[in-house]
Amino acid sequence: MNDSPNERSTPFSFRRQEGTGKLYRRDIKGDRTATIVALSLFLLALFVYWPVLHHDFIIWDDYDYIVNNPFVSSGLSVKNAVLAFTSSHSSNWHPLTWISHMLDVELYGVNPGLHHWNNVLLHSANTALLFFLLYNMTGAIWRSAFICAFFSLHPLHVESVAWVSERKDVLSTFFWMLSLLAYLSYARRQNLKTYALTFLFFACGLMSKSMVVTLPFVLLLLDYWPLGRFRDLREKGKGLPRIFFHLCMEKIPFFVLSGCSSILTFLVQKEWGAVASSSALPLDARLSNAVISYVRYIVKMFWPVDLSAFYPFPQNPWSFHLAASALLLLTALSILVLASRRPHLFVGWFWYLGTLVPVIGLVQVGPQAMADRYTYIPHVGLLIALVWSIYDLCRRPRIIVWISTLSGLLILLLGLSTRSQLGYWQDSVSLFSHAIHVTQNNPRAHFHLGEALFSQGKIDEAVWYYTEAVRISPEEPLFLNGLASAQLAKGQYEEALLHLHEAIRIRPGYAEAMANIGSALWQRGDAEGAILYLRKTLDIKPSPEANHLLGLVFSGQGELDKAISNYRQALEMKPGDHRIHNDLAVAFYLAGEFEGAILHLSEALRLHPGDTGVLRNLQLIRSEIEKSKRSDRSVNSPSSHLSGRPQDK
Repeated sequence: MNDSPNERSTPFSFRRQEGTGKLYRRDIKGDRTATIVALSLFLLALFVYWPVLHHDFIIWDDYDYIVNNPFVSSGLSVKNAVLAFTSSHSSNWHPLTWISHMLDVELYGVNPGLHHWNNVLLHSANTALLFFLLYNMTGAIWRSAFICAFFSLHPLHVESVAWVSERKDVLSTFFWMLSLLAYLSYARRQNLKTYALTFLFFACGLMSKSMVVTLPFVLLLLDYWPLGRFRDLREKGKGLPRIFFHLCMEKIPFFVLSGCSSILTFLVQKEWGAVASSSALPLDARLSNAVISYVRYIVKMFWPVDLSAFYPFPQNPWSFHLAASALLLLTALSILVLASRRPHLFVGWFWYLGTLVPVIGLVQVGPQAMADRYTYIPHVGLLIALVWSIYDLCRRPRIIVWISTLSGLLILLLGLSTRSQLGYWQDSVSLFSHAIHVTQNNPRAHFHLGEALFSQGKIDEAVWYYTEAVRISPEEPLFLNGLASAQLAKGQYEEALLHLHEAIRIRPGYAEAMANIGSALWQRGDAEGAILYLRKTLDIKPSPEANHLLGLVFSGQGELDKAISNYRQALEMKPGDHRIHNDLAVAFYLAGEFEGAILHLSEALRLHPGDTGVLRNLQLIRSEIEKSKRSDRSVNSPSSHLSGRPQDK
């Protein structure tokens, strides 16, 4: 991590001489060494994350975000882009993230490996941009390179990169880095163009993930160090209050945009039911978890073991809370005392604390106590504080040689650890089996493992894991509904109905559970009861699944016009579902509309070429039409051999 004081600058903006408040213009041709380092960091990330090309989608969010999301799975179009900006989905409003997923579908279809690869490309770009950012601010090439290698290869960041649904993490960070780089140019030129670029990139970041709302506060930290704008203004005779006021006023548009984004995000998440109520999670519990999480994130940075896709709320004694609070307070006070002599400590520490605020749980969104993905930007602050402090303490050449050697070994170990962690993210079964192994009383991991096994047709195993989830958390309607779904697949209608009614008792108006009650009643032969519950479901929450199921019930009752109407509504919401196309084709055929039947069976076969049920239906219809042509008569008695529920291979 040795850095020469005469290092030249990179092809970005400017560089500040460490220990001074002076910015100077630099050679536009840039520094070949820095460019090579940045390219090496970019390629290193690609190499380590290469295995994601063979990864599958994860059952947690990936299918909701992409595969089963009609305005994403249909690709990029003007209509879908407008929807991305004017509507929310899955508790989020992040239109640029949706558009990036649409672009992936447009380019690769629903190939999971290539969707993962775009995450890796963004992560690699973030690593290179972070290097240019740090180097241009400080002129310290090797310290900047080490921080970026650590950022790139730390296993805590695997979740942000190897989970397609966390595209929002790597994309928002990409715009975060661009915004900071633009701000460096603004700090030198003080013109409207660079200011506007900073603001534009910040807005793009917010439209990718609202966690970047803290950027204006980070700009103030960078003004203090390493940009030295506080010092520059003080040299002009301004007092500290006036300096702080001036720099804050300069960022008013950024603060306003942060506030608007925060309000919008809260309203969207509340509308989708993602915000925990004070009765479900009291404020004292949130504060306690926030303090402990701050410490746990630091521990996991230094000792990244037992990483899990989901961390349940731990039952910690109050001594843990008090110890964590004391540790954070003492650290903060010590850093404040050292701020004038060690400004990197002040900036790095408060970068870490501040950028975690939106996700630390004071406003609890989601059931997790903490998440590895939340460290993606915050840990950069800790790395700045740590690396610059080590350099200050160990400037003798012999010590620097040892530290450089140890740094290389550490980067190698991090790369190996990340490769190992990547293996758990290859599919849902591996991921949630590992989560169960490294955590205790983790109902969410049991539930998602049950979902994954259920999707593979391993119903008995799925029932076991669903049952475990319900045992650990018996008041969670989601788990009760999951267990009931598996029981329905086994024909255990009474047990399923018992769990579904319990889910609705806990969460009145739970549409998914009501739809499953409709399914259970239909499979038991109670068509009228099924129709009643499915109509209630559609009144509460229109969905393709409920419309599809209601169409099947009406079709079985011979009410083909109603069945066709519901199938069409289902296809409007989920046009890529081959099963709905097949069932609509059967209804058309039974109604004597053979052209419509062939059209939808052909579309079903295009969407799912391996489905033998669809192929058989298409062959039967064409065969009967040919027979009718040969006998010069119409088909008056449609075949009863058509399958209304094709195999889902």
